[in-house]
Amino acid sequence: MLYFETMKNILMCYDAGNYASRCVIMGVQKFTTQKSDWNVRVLSFPEILTADMVLRAPSEGYNGILLPLFTEPDVADAIAKTSLPVSFRKIDHMLTPQRKKNVAVVSIDDTAVGAMGARHFLGLGKFNSYAFVPHTEAPYWSEQRKNGFIKELKRHDISTTVLSNGGTPQEIADLPKPAAVMAAWDYKAIEIMGYARKLGLSIPDQIAVVGVDADPIVCGFSNPPLTSIEPDFERMGYAAAAALDAMMCGRKLNSINRISCPPKGIVERASTYFLPTGKSLVDQAKTIIKQEATRGLSVKALSARLNVSPQLLALRFRQFEDTTPQNLILQTRLEQAKKLMRNPKIKLDAIAEQCGFSSKNRLFHVFKERFGITIGDFRAQE
Repeated sequence: MLYFETMKNILMCYDAGNYASRCVIMGVQKFTTQKSDWNVRVLSFPEILTADMVLRAPSEGYNGILLPLFTEPDVADAIAKTSLPVSFRKIDHMLTPQRKKNVAVVSIDDTAVGAMGARHFLGLGKFNSYAFVPHTEAPYWSEQRKNGFIKELKRHDISTTVLSNGGTPQEIADLPKPAAVMAAWDYKAIEIMGYARKLGLSIPDQIAVVGVDADPIVCGFSNPPLTSIEPDFERMGYAAAAALDAMMCGRKLNSINRISCPPKGIVERASTYFLPTGKSLVDQAKTIIKQEATRGLSVKALSARLNVSPQLLALRFRQFEDTTPQNLILQTRLEQAKKLMRNPKIKLDAIAEQCGFSSKNRLFHVFKERFGITIGDFRAQE
């Protein structure tokens, strides 16, 4: 009997059909595996939770309410009237204006989400325009993502076009190409790509698109597969459960406990892969290196020729060659230098100049570092 008296009974409602809500629940579940005193009644669909059920919760022995996905206004009114601790994922403002005590609100750091989208585009190379597509009804999370996107680009002296009409075909057509477009959420990003295809625009060559939520099914089956920022929904669920547990253990809150979780990362797919991508990009880079490495070619100049960022080029080289562009440039120069060194009549100054080294001392140092012998010893062996 003592066991049941010490248990914490929680009423929890989520939306089993919503990807984000399911991920949040996984975070809650991770927390509950560490607790032996949680007894959770799980309601898998929002419509199951009624105002009457909430009002009866204290008399039925519940100690707290957990809402990873919010429900109807009458349910919010009922929760505001109870004294039970409540923790929920902030997706609207229905509850917080009515209730300030013993409430924990867990949300995504939406400003950081917008900034992450901007940094992803900045790492891909130069675009002729950057645009953000907000939610047309402008909820708070869309506004914060927009502000984060704009602020991050402004740090690099880049202006942002806000497609305030929701990214209509005309707005997409009017963007200078190539264009980088971030949408406030995945479904809008997919809609933008649909408009782009109807306009005859190539994705991502003429328009690169990023969304938010990173649902692997939604993004994976879009055309092309969508690059998307992944909020840390699981972390949100864990934080919401931990906050509720603290309140049920006696931590009294006289103001709302607001918890903000940074995004987990970005899942890159074809909607931002520049063409040529992958192996084709590396093959083109190798051809240029073979032809021009001895003419003072730099990684920065090579990236500019291929219209990609040095970071993206380095990533593709690691994927397909297990080396770096800089290393391949240096290796090409040294191989040419070895060929010339076989002719004892050619002086080191001339070899260094012909192979793209700044001086014979630089050539001597790099040669010994790479091959483990001096140039003199190498020539003596030939």
